[in-house]
Amino acid sequence: MRKFKVGILTLSDGREVVHQELQLVTRGFQDRLVETLLATGEVEPVVAQEIIWTVELARDEAVRLAHEGCEVTILNFAVWSFPHLAVIASRFAPGPFLLFSNINPRYPGMVGMLAAAGALDQIGVPHGRIFGDIRDPEVLRKVLAFIRAASAINR
Repeated sequence: MRKFKVGILTLSDGREVVHQELQLVTRGFQDRLVETLLATGEVEPVVAQEIIWTVELARDEAVRLAHEGCEVTILNFAVWSFPHLAVIASRFAPGPFLLFSNINPRYPGMVGMLAAAGALDQIGVPHGRIFGDIRDPEVLRKVLAFIRAASAINR
């Protein structure tokens, strides 16, 4: 069976000082997502080389995912992120798009995800939304179902 090639863009706060302060948090949640997807044996993650916190990174990393032949893109929210970054990424990255957020009361990743979802709704970009701990079997089941369906569209 051919693995599903999934692009992962983790978005961060657009203020440099805040982004730098939250690097360990965002990378930690990104690593957990990637490791869990890899462990399924079904997914080949293609991870952005940098956490997205600028317009340029949103565009450049999204273009890279397209050139890598990804079949679906996960926009991963571990902390607050400015909604326009997801909008810009959606213009260049391969869809369908899944907006994913952990639940962590210390960091408003879900708020960032919902703000990005609202922005994508306003410009007519269809997307899915899933939140929770990726290590939870029910959350992982939902994410894999989205990946399978999204990949089928592109295959």
